[in-house]
Amino acid sequence: MAKLNASTYKTRDDAERHFLQIVDKEAESVRMRHLTAGSGQSLVYEIKYQEALIGSGPYIEAEAEALEVPLQEVIDSIIAARHLTNQQISLLEGKRLKTKKLIKQATNATEMHAIVKNANLTLDTD
Repeated sequence: MAKLNASTYKTRDDAERHFLQIVDKEAESVRMRHLTAGSGQSLVYEIKYQEALIGSGPYIEAEAEALEVPLQEVIDSIIAARHLTNQQISLLEGKRLKTKKLIKQATNATEMHAIVKNANLTLDTD
C-alpha cells in the first residue's frame, strides 16, 4: 500500500472511495485463490453441483466412470466441496463488509489506512 500523506486525497470522500475499492479488490483476490476463474469450468462445477443435488446427471456420471468410483462418492464429494467453499467465502464476505463499515465510520484517511492495513481479509486456508 502506498505511503499516506496529508495531500494524498482531496476530500474524506475521496479517501473513503479509495479504501473501499482496496477492500473489494483484496477480497476478490482472496476469493479467486479459492474459486475457479474460468467461466466455462465454473459452469461445469455448477452443473455438477445441481446434478449432485438431484442424484444423477451426465456430468457426475461421467466423473464417477472416469474415476472408477461409485456415483454416491462423487455426489458426496461435490456437495461437501460446495458447502466448505460456501462457508469459507461467507466468512470472507463478513470480514469484507465489516471492514467497509469501519472505513465508512472513520473520520480521516489515516484511520482508513490503518483499518485496511489491519484487516484480516483471508480464509483459513490462505
